[in-house]
Amino acid sequence: MCGIAGIFHFDPSRSVDRRSLAQMGRKLEARGPDALGRWLEGPVGLEVRRLSIVDIVHGTQPMANESGTCVIAYNGELFNADELRRELEEAGYAFGTKCDSEVVLASYERFGNACFEKFDGQFACAIWDQNAHALFLARDQFGICPLYFVADNERIAFASEVKALLAVDFVAAEVNPSVLATQLAGGFIDDGESPFAGIGTIPPGTWLRADGSGTSSGRFWSLSAAINKPARLNSGAPAQLLEVLDRSVRRRLMGEAGYGVLLSGGVDSSTITALLARAAGSEFTAYTIDYPNPWKTGKSDRDYASLLTRDVGCRHRLIPATVQDYFDALAETVAIVEQPFNKAVATARLIYRWIGGREKVLLSGDGSDELFGGYLAAKGMQFDQSGISPDQAFPWTHHADLAMQLFDPDFVAAHRPIERIGETKKAALKKVSNLDPVGRYSYLYLRYFLPELLTLQDKVSLSCGIETRYPFLDRAMVRLAFALSAAELIDGGKEKAVVRQAARQLLPSRILDRGKSHLPIPRDIEALRLQSTMAKELLLSDQARIARYFRKDRLSAFLYGRGRFHSVSQVAKWQMTMYLITCEIHHRHFHL
Repeated sequence: MCGIAGIFHFDPSRSVDRRSLAQMGRKLEARGPDALGRWLEGPVGLEVRRLSIVDIVHGTQPMANESGTCVIAYNGELFNADELRRELEEAGYAFGTKCDSEVVLASYERFGNACFEKFDGQFACAIWDQNAHALFLARDQFGICPLYFVADNERIAFASEVKALLAVDFVAAEVNPSVLATQLAGGFIDDGESPFAGIGTIPPGTWLRADGSGTSSGRFWSLSAAINKPARLNSGAPAQLLEVLDRSVRRRLMGEAGYGVLLSGGVDSSTITALLARAAGSEFTAYTIDYPNPWKTGKSDRDYASLLTRDVGCRHRLIPATVQDYFDALAETVAIVEQPFNKAVATARLIYRWIGGREKVLLSGDGSDELFGGYLAAKGMQFDQSGISPDQAFPWTHHADLAMQLFDPDFVAAHRPIERIGETKKAALKKVSNLDPVGRYSYLYLRYFLPELLTLQDKVSLSCGIETRYPFLDRAMVRLAFALSAAELIDGGKEKAVVRQAARQLLPSRILDRGKSHLPIPRDIEALRLQSTMAKELLLSDQARIARYFRKDRLSAFLYGRGRFHSVSQVAKWQMTMYLITCEIHHRHFHL
């Protein structure tokens, strides 16, 4: 993986400023510590900070075709590169490297922007087509690799991270209050948006074309179109799942760098670990982190992870972390991910910071919960003939009522968070109206919850020079998941029943029978005390930057648990307080 950035002037007589391009690249250095590449030609400039994994010697970027008419800046991995390479060679293309960047470039030469439909991987890329005088930007189907852009009447600039765009003088750091309101009330940031005014994102499965007349865009892959098919598997779903997942793991071992695995001891990460051992032997390391956590019952993650690593014979490293480490990491984590959050992102930061330098590639079990109903039983949702209501299934409404009690009325009137969330719900459900309630639920998590999670993970991992790959996030896996019935996903109150059945030949029964295990967040008494102290110091001070969005009397009552907020559940209070803390840190770091 890499960090990419670039500038394109719509006026062909203008030239890109080398200094501006270099400033953007410096902000991405952590993503690509191995090499710097820069390409400048008139109105176009491309910058690449490379993390060398595939064809380390010859995969220099930006990369041009033989005639020099097409140039690519590429971040990611193409897992079906070998198949596409053979197809292109049969058509007469002669490759000069083993790098998948060249496969992407050659595919574009042959198929135009239709090439993106053929790609199975995780990527964000920019392709300059001199003949068409057009710049193409594209992002993978699941949104694993982020790609931000700014466009005005004169130019378009793009980068893997917001901080690279903010490094140039024509982009200012300004808050997008509507996005902020929706995120704090609803728990999501929609496609195409960012917390910064004027800075958008390329949505998953989308290309954007910029030329002398401006910009246009289109989707080369749509989740709703991919899953709106009535077909059902006749039999053998667990066996098919295992076959698809095994192939996906093997594909993700491409490259010349070493690899490891993130292991919580849950079903998903344990299955990936067992398949990795079966595919490549036991000479790899599994990494586990854990805190004392009263919200988890039974044995800790480290116990289950140790059981699995002894079973498959790989090395196991327990990452040492304390509650204080978590809170100490919040400020640097917000600076890295460039947005507020209430997920276990600071935990992920601790993981990658500790592993940094030991591995370049890690496999992760993320994506299974979203595909196979992993959150359903955990939320206590019961499935019968009537299923569940759409409102129950939406993941982003959890904090709406609480946030609305805290927001200033004028702020609510200006930015309408509840209306925006409602409009998003209505539009989303309309696209998948033919799916059963469980299918709609999975769609919503894949479409709105997972891309943000992947973006956060991308930034904390690449900040340490590590690429994370996700075997469950495979197009064939999506087709399989949405061919299953609710009964095949939830069985006897156990979520992901089909995944557990598929893994029976791989995992000990103690892991198979284990309940869901989230990436840990410290929630013991000490953690609650530290969070409360930090929140009061940040949010109730005269220097609080986000105070303008809230009623201070109610914010104080919420943080002290007084009045109407006395009965707020501990989990809801933790989650909303973490949003507020990271939102304030975000505003201070970026001077919003």
